[in-house]
Amino acid sequence: MAFSIRSPDDGVSLDALPGDMILRRVSWDDHGHRLLFHLSRHGEDGREREIGLLKILNTKAPRAELNASFERLDDHWCSMGQGPAFYDSLDAQEDARELLLALRDLTVLGDAEREALASNADVQKTLLRTSSARFAYERETRPLASDIQFRISLQVKGFAERHEVHFHFSRERALGRMVVLVGENGTGKSQLLNGLIYPTLGIYDPKLADIDVVPAISRVIFLSFGAFDRGRIPRSVGRYSVISYDYCGLRHYANSMRGEAIVDMQFALRRLSEAHDALTERRRGDLWRRCVSEHGMRPPERGYLEAWVEERSAGQKFICFVLTHLLAKLEPGALVVFDEPETHTHPKMLSLLMRQLDEMLEDHDAFAIVATHSPIVLQELPARQVRVLRTEGEGRSLPLVLDYPRECFAEALDEIVKVGFGLDLEDTNYMRRLREMVRENPEGIEELLAQGGLSARLALALARKRERQQEERGGEGDA
Repeated sequence: MAFSIRSPDDGVSLDALPGDMILRRVSWDDHGHRLLFHLSRHGEDGREREIGLLKILNTKAPRAELNASFERLDDHWCSMGQGPAFYDSLDAQEDARELLLALRDLTVLGDAEREALASNADVQKTLLRTSSARFAYERETRPLASDIQFRISLQVKGFAERHEVHFHFSRERALGRMVVLVGENGTGKSQLLNGLIYPTLGIYDPKLADIDVVPAISRVIFLSFGAFDRGRIPRSVGRYSVISYDYCGLRHYANSMRGEAIVDMQFALRRLSEAHDALTERRRGDLWRRCVSEHGMRPPERGYLEAWVEERSAGQKFICFVLTHLLAKLEPGALVVFDEPETHTHPKMLSLLMRQLDEMLEDHDAFAIVATHSPIVLQELPARQVRVLRTEGEGRSLPLVLDYPRECFAEALDEIVKVGFGLDLEDTNYMRRLREMVRENPEGIEELLAQGGLSARLALALARKRERQQEERGGEGDA
């Protein structure tokens, strides 16, 4: 088997034979090591058939260069595909195992040699640096784990200490594929969501984050539609993306990991059209139409029309964006990071969307972390899958991440609002109004509550009680 090294701009070699393997260098730096290649195969028709990204390392001399051509790597070299797509592409090759053996791919080496290499520091910070590569390694070499343990310690801007979050996903427990974060504005939910993306993928500064995700995640799909978002954005490397990260939202992102971004609806619609093309290629078009139709929309019978989406309401556009990107990108081991799914949605639409998300996670063996201000989202999950963010200390600069204190699955919304969101009856605006009317306009109360239900009557009774207590305290003070 013949391999040859090419630069990204080199065309197809005239002397290449059918079956020859082409390794094109990709500009990507792993702590000073440039080891990333894109592998393709020369076909009978003279065209190259893409296989995917891999990294190749010399464990004795990590900065050593590969020969311009070779038939088989020697024992000082090893390689690793950079995601499950690499190995899925190889499944179509009759000589896939022979090819992997020639590249000394970690997944086909003997157990002892493979484990020794996998624990090598240079291998860990290069070949197995990203989460997608670790996921592929684990998938190809060991049985699928039923649970995923997730722990992150993240320094969020504006807080004196790190946010510490621990939870786990489960493939076997009912409703175990989704975790929800709740908390008041300013507790760091959105920043935490955005900040955990790159550490989850294996690209981060240890001074700012510490993370353990076991087993690894294959891809992160970030859904965020806030106009005030200022989070990091995806980066592409030439034609090829080494970071398995997909952003779905309204911002126009640049070719930078820290670039600024602006809201650009036309760009977002073009991306939406590309996502629809991708889900169609994956034969998920019928599923997409069925999911969209459940929200009362009638999508085009064939193809995809930007004009049709532009004519939808804000909430319907939101649903189209979310469902389209999910069905385009979901794969086994993927993590959906969803910031405020209640954006633009009616409660009925939100409840349906959360059911659809849960079904998609189950069907595609994926997982999700959701940040929300909606009790409807909590009502759909058991308390073990919920974390509550609080702050304390001077300037609310000390973060707390707590378990939900009681069961929330199928609980009354009023109770969830009280327990999960800290909004007690005494804090409501209508309670303040009732107390004012008890003092100043008691006759108007009966007219206001003529059609009032039991809850309103109970609130009125409590308002009268609070006013009597206030009067008694005032009388004692005068004495």
